[in-house]
Order: sequence, then structure tokens, then C-alpha cells
Amino acid sequence: MFKMKNFYLKPLLLFFLFCIAISAKAYDCKVDGIYYDLSGDTATVTRGDNEYTDRITIPSSITYNSQTYRVTSIGGLAFNYCRYLTSVTLPKGVTSIGNKAFYECRGLTSVTIPEGVTSIGDYAFDGCI
Repeated sequence: MFKMKNFYLKPLLLFFLFCIAISAKAYDCKVDGIYYDLSGDTATVTRGDNEYTDRITIPSSITYNSQTYRVTSIGGLAFNYCRYLTSVTLPKGVTSIGNKAFYECRGLTSVTIPEGVTSIGDYAFDGCI
């Protein structure tokens, strides 16, 4: 019978745990094709499968599991590398746009940012042509 040496077990276990962590979802819910993290009564647009294309209008609120959440922020890396995203409209309730939120969105030609935005993160629109 084959016996595995102890020095192989630790790296194998670490690799297995790493694979589980990578496969964990990076969002709490998906509503109308947009991914969100939820906290209290607010929602943050977050990174999903990065298959966002064409025009996106972020709603001012979403309903998930019979609870309504106000959309207040665009998280870091939320839309990064969405090369076919052309237009984004943010609602009045959004106050912040995270770091690299639209990084390398080369097809992005129009972004409607409401007056209430008080924070735009580093490189939020870097690489947008």
C-alpha cells in the first residue's frame, strides 16, 4: 500500500483550501443581472461574473427575499475588465465609487454620475478609452 509522506500532506491541504476559497461567491445576491453585497438596508454593486455588456442602469433600490435595499455604492473592481460595457447610469442614492470600479472598461463611452457621489476611488476609470 502507498504511504504519503507528511511533507506532501501540508501543501496538498493548503492547495485544497485555496481552491475552496477561490470558488466561494463574491456577492450576496443577483438581481436583474447585477450582483450586490447586502448590509443592513443598503446594497453595494459588486463584482460578479464580469459579463456585463452594453448599457446598464443601476436601480436606486432592489428587493431580495422580500426586503428592500437602497443601492448606495459601487464596489471596488465591480465592473473591471467589462470590455463590452458601453454606458452606465448610477442612481441618486449612490455616494461612492470604489477603487478600479470601471478599470479597463475600454468600451465605456458614457457614465452618468449623480450629484450625491462624494467619493471616487483610485483608478476608478483607468484604462477607459
